[in-house]
Amino acid sequence: MSRSIQDYWKLARRTALYLVLRPIIEVFRRLPPRISARIGGLAGSLAGRVFPHEIRRGRENIARAFPEMSPAERDFILQDHFRQLGRSVAEYLSYTGREPGAASARVRFSGLDKVREAVARGKGVVVLTGHFGNWEMAAAAFAREVPGTAVVARELYDINLSRFVDRMRGRFGITTFDNRDSIGIYRHLRKGGVIFTLVDQESRKVANVPVSIFGVETLAPSGPVLLALRAGADLFSGFTCPDPAGHLALFEEMPPASGEERPEPSLAEFMRRLEAVVRRWPEAWVWLGARWGRPARESAAGIAVKAFILLMASAILAGCSREPGSSAAGAGISGDNRPNAQMHGVRLFQVSKGKTEVEIYAVEAVQARGGGWVDGRDVRVIYHTTEGKKAVLQATTARYYIFKKILEASGKVRVETENGNLDAADLLWDEGKKSLTSKGFVKVTKGDNVLTGTGMEADPGLEEVVIKDNVRILVREPEELKPLMDKEGN
Repeated sequence: MSRSIQDYWKLARRTALYLVLRPIIEVFRRLPPRISARIGGLAGSLAGRVFPHEIRRGRENIARAFPEMSPAERDFILQDHFRQLGRSVAEYLSYTGREPGAASARVRFSGLDKVREAVARGKGVVVLTGHFGNWEMAAAAFAREVPGTAVVARELYDINLSRFVDRMRGRFGITTFDNRDSIGIYRHLRKGGVIFTLVDQESRKVANVPVSIFGVETLAPSGPVLLALRAGADLFSGFTCPDPAGHLALFEEMPPASGEERPEPSLAEFMRRLEAVVRRWPEAWVWLGARWGRPARESAAGIAVKAFILLMASAILAGCSREPGSSAAGAGISGDNRPNAQMHGVRLFQVSKGKTEVEIYAVEAVQARGGGWVDGRDVRVIYHTTEGKKAVLQATTARYYIFKKILEASGKVRVETENGNLDAADLLWDEGKKSLTSKGFVKVTKGDNVLTGTGMEADPGLEEVVIKDNVRILVREPEELKPLMDKEGN
């Protein structure tokens, strides 16, 4: 009797989860992709501050992969990951509400011709991929290019939510196979179809084999490689990497598998490739799960609360951004200094003595009633260093005080100069004092040398940089770092 009551209770909780998520998902499906992704990023950043279990798990996973990094640098990657995860989910949801071909404009391909050649020969293709980048967007764009595309996925916590996700994939022409449906997957491959499957983590209820990544042993599902061998299909690795235009779907042929039907060599090679792209874009890999070990089952209440808070925060932000006279860029401003001008596609030039000192570009901006400052999103600033050379500052959000010539940047901040590059989560640029300062984690790159730490003061051209705490230096070209050293050469 108690078992029956528990079953009904589980069903009720799962149904409640679906009923909560469904209308919120519909909000994102109706938002423009750019706005949806921006709000998703904000919600992701919020999630990275309010879920201690996920924060702790993410820190542990990143520490195992990058033991040489400082805690501040790992936190920088984790916060960026939360933001990117929120953007990816929201962006994909937005494109599910649009014409199926619209997603293709956000994805460019490398190695697609090789996949097409294999399909043209009548051979099936198995693409081994991982929880890296916006893999759902890449699959949606790929299906537009190569008919007969399918994905392998396990059932989600709620059957109604699983069916909904399968229908969304179906809108792009993608078939979904359960990860235990070996016969269906085999038949699809024998017909010359393409299968995308995630193999970067141990999977429940299927066979797994030992592999390693970042020098740590783990398990990966062996079924996809074995089915490729038995169906005579070609193996590819596929990764959805960040790209200035959106996403780069990178496909590369895997070495021919041996005739012994041993999946370990192919999976080991895949893990080697995965580690390479994760080292290049660490924020793009999902760090929140059981990276090394069996995925833990979370309670329904835990999943429901996290999904509800994350998506509801996004829905609230979406509603606020559409209120007349308000903008997410001006949130928290009140009184006489509240914004009274909202602009899109902003270009601002500040000229002194007939010379342009500062050029500011922003996708969206709001200006204070008195004109004293401008808030912007997706900001790009072109300024001149003390040597008179051009430098570029890019930030997720920024406020520029027009009369003081001070810019406060936050989110993902990057400065590019002839002397090197700077990455930070916050930055204060003072044109009058000719200085750049940050209170948080920073990463300075000069040539192949990398300097990281917490708290920084520098000139606008990054010729001289002072980092206050947790300083770490990776030196490959000592000559490049001379401006960062004192007169003694220390």
